[in-house]
Amino acid sequence: MRKHYDPNRKDVNDASGRPFILAKLSETYLIAAEAAMNLSDNTKARDYILVLRKRAATPGNEQAMIDATPADINIDYILDERSRELCGEQHRWFDLKRTGKWRERANSYSINGVETLSRDIKSHYDLRPIPQGQIDLMGNSEAEKDAYQNPGY
Repeated sequence: MRKHYDPNRKDVNDASGRPFILAKLSETYLIAAEAAMNLSDNTKARDYILVLRKRAATPGNEQAMIDATPADINIDYILDERSRELCGEQHRWFDLKRTGKWRERANSYSINGVETLSRDIKSHYDLRPIPQGQIDLMGNSEAEKDAYQNPGY
């Protein structure tokens, strides 16, 4: 993945001179596609996704990139498109959690398509733990600190 590559950085641990991404036009199209799909306007959702897919098509693969029909557009289709477009930008867990798909998609997975692995994702993982350092800075009693932490941590 080269989207975060900075050829001017002298060492991998040096700060990058590249700008931090606050918002991307492609993410706006994906949000609009999801909103249109939720309003049962899959034709409009497909049109939003096609803007991105036409831009990303490699020579010789243009038609394969645009063959999706409005009937193909569902939340899984949009999540797959988000994973390709926003790869490495740390949106994935939030997208899967927000759409209620993270357990379904993370319970089993394949590494390089060789072996399918599965795991049991406990319900308390639906919330992330609050960092202990943050809780300690609150200055509350131990009972109040324990009550402040998300369940299961």
